[in-house]
Amino acid sequence: MRWLVTAHPAAAQGIHLVGFSMGSMAALSAAGTLQERDTPAKGLVLFAPFHRMKVRPAGFMGRVFGRHEYDNRTLLRTHRKVPTLVLHGGADSALPLVQGELVSRGLGARLMTYPGIGHAELLKHPPRSLTPGKAWACEPGAPESQHHRRHSMSAAPESPRCFIIGEGTLVVPCAQALTERGVQILGLVTREPALQKWAEEQGVPHVPPGEQVLPFLSQAPFDWLFSIVNLSMVKEDILRLPRRMAINFHDGPLPRYAGLNVTSWALLNREPRHGVTWHEMTTGADEGRVLKQRLFDIAPGETAFSLNARCYTLGMETFAELAEELVAGTSEAKAQDFSQRSYFGLAQRPEAAAVLDLHGDVDVAHALVSALDYGGYPNPLAFAKVWLGNGPVAISEARRAEPASEAAPGTVLDIEGDALTVALQGGDLTLKGPKGPCGAPLSWADLLGARMLARGDVLPPAPPELRARLTEVSAQAGKAESFFLRRLETLSPPDLPFLGGSSKDVGTHTLKFEATDVPLGWATDLPPRTGCSSRLPPSWRVCPPSPASTWATRTPPRAPASPARRASSPHSSRCASSCP
Repeated sequence: MRWLVTAHPAAAQGIHLVGFSMGSMAALSAAGTLQERDTPAKGLVLFAPFHRMKVRPAGFMGRVFGRHEYDNRTLLRTHRKVPTLVLHGGADSALPLVQGELVSRGLGARLMTYPGIGHAELLKHPPRSLTPGKAWACEPGAPESQHHRRHSMSAAPESPRCFIIGEGTLVVPCAQALTERGVQILGLVTREPALQKWAEEQGVPHVPPGEQVLPFLSQAPFDWLFSIVNLSMVKEDILRLPRRMAINFHDGPLPRYAGLNVTSWALLNREPRHGVTWHEMTTGADEGRVLKQRLFDIAPGETAFSLNARCYTLGMETFAELAEELVAGTSEAKAQDFSQRSYFGLAQRPEAAAVLDLHGDVDVAHALVSALDYGGYPNPLAFAKVWLGNGPVAISEARRAEPASEAAPGTVLDIEGDALTVALQGGDLTLKGPKGPCGAPLSWADLLGARMLARGDVLPPAPPELRARLTEVSAQAGKAESFFLRRLETLSPPDLPFLGGSSKDVGTHTLKFEATDVPLGWATDLPPRTGCSSRLPPSWRVCPPSPASTWATRTPPRAPASPARRASSPHSSRCASSCP
């Protein structure tokens, strides 16, 4: 084309360009060259063009080089001055109709569709207005034949449309921000009953995650797919559906805090600042271009609960801004600097299964408890724990005690109700809310008294080899945790006829054991007259040991878990078994 313009400038005047399928890129490139040389094309016709696509070559080349990506978006933005007509088959399986719609929208061009016509078949159905002697169909104000009216779609701009995938309280305000700006919500993918009810009230179709999602999202062309508090990776087939972009909310500053539970990891690492990010979704987790990001200072005394709340609030504010920019077409996407990237996986857990080192630095211990304080909401990582010599005890919160003492690290300074104050290196820490593995509240006085510990005593540190083993075991447990949680949540109590009655009967049955029959480690882990029994289903209740060796139970006694296994259970609030 450059040679033609240079060698035969007269012949380059009034050129009409036609491109089919992959040739649409060549036609657009040629139109760009003519425009650069001040000899713009007279008109451009694109048969079954593409917006962007990935193609894997057949055979050996495909196995070696994988997919090639072809992208016409840059060319579309630079060729709006050329009168253009886009034609696309409604039954095109190679390049679906949505590709032609995106090209038409990007060029501001007329789109003609042919229902029931496939990819190659489209060439057999040229519009009559392109035959010699007819006016150029895509010239402004050109007459349109009956053939056009029969097959064409309106070029008038339509309201942008979207789907939403997500859970939690952030979905509704973001949906409202979209509808306020004229964006039509075609559907919602969620498993949360409250959001399903909201969708029904708004007349928005909804489906739960699963195999039905792809057909649900494929029912109509749409512009954006929003993933809002969605912890599952979105498949590539789904990411290809939006005409413009798939966008995800991330409660951390990318690229430094990619992955899951990043608010807790930021607190654990004692970061001074945090942030939220709206970014493009790609096949790589949290790797897409950044559309909107806002950073803020982490406040003193911040916990996972408070930091999550701040991220949600800022997520609403930034999404309102982003929605405005998306509708106006002014949003800018910036690539991430992956040299700054860190990633936190689903199975990643704090060191030593979150057992505090009460002989270490007070700031490190305080940060660990704060990072795992979810304020009563489900804890996806682990409970912070205190090692008491023969097992751990979970705690709910911690605060710095002032003024600091000069006692040796690990020294018990005070015991008052549910508060235990301990000396550490660099200061003192008050640990509150001791609880059993099932989440039932315990008493520090009972816990320490059962172990012959009192004010002024030094709590024993967890041995280094135990801490190392806990780190290893908790990482392994994290990978299988979701599987076993589903199993525990669907357990049915066993029938024990020798106790009398059925497992479906509510009541207490008494079994007597000799003291030597009860494992010592199990008995000492249950403080007298306390324990988890009040929170368990009747068929799982276990009464703590009394001075007499009588236990009331509806399940046979089980062997005690090892200290490593007991300490590494991160979801103790959802435990469905008797106390270890």
